[in-house]
Amino acid sequence: MQILVLVIKSKLKIYKSIITYLTIALLLLCTDILVHAQQQEPEYPIYIVQSGDTLSAIAQKFGVSIQDIISLNNIQDPNTISVGSQLKIPGLQISGFLTTKVVRLGEDLSTFSLINQTPVDKLIQLNRITSPAEMFAGNTLIVTQSNQSDNHKFNTNLVLPHTSLLESAILEQENPWVLLMTNNLTNSWQTISGDVILSSREQPTAVVVAKLLNDINLSPLPLIQGKTAILNISTWSPVELSGVLANQHLNFFSERENNYIALIGIDAMETPGLQRLVVTATSVDNPTQVYTIDQQVLLKAGEFIEETIEGVDATTIDPNIIDQENQILEKIVHLTTERKWQGAFKYPVDEPCLGSRFGNRRSYNNGAFNYFHTGVDFSVCANNLNIYAAAPGTIVFTGQLPVKGNFTVIDHGWGVYTGYAHQSEVFVKVGDTVETGQLIGTIGNTGRSVGPHLHWELWINGTPVNPIDWVENSFP
Repeated sequence: MQILVLVIKSKLKIYKSIITYLTIALLLLCTDILVHAQQQEPEYPIYIVQSGDTLSAIAQKFGVSIQDIISLNNIQDPNTISVGSQLKIPGLQISGFLTTKVVRLGEDLSTFSLINQTPVDKLIQLNRITSPAEMFAGNTLIVTQSNQSDNHKFNTNLVLPHTSLLESAILEQENPWVLLMTNNLTNSWQTISGDVILSSREQPTAVVVAKLLNDINLSPLPLIQGKTAILNISTWSPVELSGVLANQHLNFFSERENNYIALIGIDAMETPGLQRLVVTATSVDNPTQVYTIDQQVLLKAGEFIEETIEGVDATTIDPNIIDQENQILEKIVHLTTERKWQGAFKYPVDEPCLGSRFGNRRSYNNGAFNYFHTGVDFSVCANNLNIYAAAPGTIVFTGQLPVKGNFTVIDHGWGVYTGYAHQSEVFVKVGDTVETGQLIGTIGNTGRSVGPHLHWELWINGTPVNPIDWVENSFP
């Protein structure tokens, strides 16, 4: 009996030792898990680096320090970040991928939220939005993405009068339940006539702004000094359009039914900041039906350098002489409704080597930088001095001017003109019709010039813009 008791006591001690050991092991394991959890790196949102981004701009965008971004991402050389790189962003209580999208004409906070599938509260938090006035066209806002490759596009439309969401789904060829989820709706009766709805069908996005207007698009956004902007409007029925942007009256042209285009030349000296755009549409069928868009649009400064030109004739920089010449040129500009070109323009010389770029801020004879270069200069690099028409059009001016020397102007329609300055010879006359690549003159050294070259200009409604853009792109 005593032996049995001793055996039981011995086993109890062993069991206690095992339990004690297991308890200690469990405590150590829990402690290790806790420590590991505390040491584990927190989850940070990932920002996808966009074109034009710098670490300084990214830090400013998120309201954090450059050093915090560098430390968190172990960046050895701040100059090595490239488009598409992934950067962890500290200080945000948001997970997932982040990118940026530009606010388009006609978008408000609600519409922008729907199209970019980012809840309004997150948009406000990410972008520190404090006022509806911050939803101006051209503003770049941070949005969320479910993953890096998530770039799904949505088609937008209006809920038509007396149309249910189910009927809208049929019109959109969309599953009604998918339509509800896409638009963050819980019931079909939450939509009313005139609401913007999104369809998840893969097609180009469009901003629907009114019952009268189907779509309105201003490009590029933001606007840039010296660039050409295109305002494209499509409507449900014929309308008459008028508008003003950056103190310029807009001229609309139409080549397709219910589709209207305005070409806008952004002055290279226009003050950067917010510019007011007002567009009014009046129904042709029902003149009492009028819709007006009134929205601020961001205008950014162009990238121009300063250059000094010495040795020019002093009379060519006399303000009175310049004013007299400008008055002559202003009389040339008349609105012609036929578009005479198709596709991109061609360079007006055989070897287009640039001597001076558009928009450069200029000083003549070491004077003040009160001038800007209204075109581009081509040096003589080919084995000829030929000047060619950049696109089809009609000759509307040839003659000698104090500043531009022997000058030729071609009207291409829709308010678009090209000018060819400082020629030694002119081979065309007013009224001639010319084709792309047709010889119109030879390079010279007349007017305000210190050496043989071609000064080539492009105007939109009398406003000089960068002509190289018209070679590298097809407008409209």
